[in-house]
Amino acid sequence: MPTTAELDRLVAANRAIRDRATKDVKALWAALAGLTAERARDALIAALPALVARHGEVAATVAADFYDEQRDIVDAPGRYTADLAPVAEPKAIAASTRWAVAPLFQAIPDMDATLGRLVEVVDDKTIGQGKRTQVLNAQRDPSQPRVARVPVGKTCAWCRMLASRGPVYQSEATALAASHSHCDCTPTPIWRGSVMPDGYDPRALYADYRRAADAARSSSPKAILAEMRKQTGLA
Repeated sequence: MPTTAELDRLVAANRAIRDRATKDVKALWAALAGLTAERARDALIAALPALVARHGEVAATVAADFYDEQRDIVDAPGRYTADLAPVAEPKAIAASTRWAVAPLFQAIPDMDATLGRLVEVVDDKTIGQGKRTQVLNAQRDPSQPRVARVPVGKTCAWCRMLASRGPVYQSEATALAASHSHCDCTPTPIWRGSVMPDGYDPRALYADYRRAADAARSSSPKAILAEMRKQTGLA
């Protein structure tokens, strides 16, 4: 099982990667000052895949090392070494970049909003590669761990709701459903028979969810999440 210290180190490593990637995005954005919206968009589409690949590989390597360490700790059966999840596809990065630069094409271009969106895109693609590494290896590993979305550090109400389900996730589509930037929710492999990570109590999280559902008097996830945010003060 991951200890609190081990999870904190993983989150701290991801935050450091996020900070370096953000710094590079801001430098790139500053270098494009004065370009038309069309030329800035095209330059970003050309430059961001390399930036994402550089920082995403670091995030994936950190995640793979974490996976291997956890596997050794629980003495999982068989031999297996974690692989790195592939970098985000250039087409996916291009599509996200077009979304990010939309404020440039307004009647009054919004430079700050564009930069904020670009930072979100790069964060999602780089830290996301690390998260996908955890899920990819849980799928490939013959010892068949499942994945839990463990709330660590800054974790939003949506991710806490998904964390309440425990180690039930087996695919990228479910384990990373609606995964988003700037959240420390950590996909974590859990092997059968091992105890939960320090401080992670799916039953308590589910009790929070049920209290919010009862207070909202609704089965709508949107209404329940709004109530959870009100009760917990989380975003």
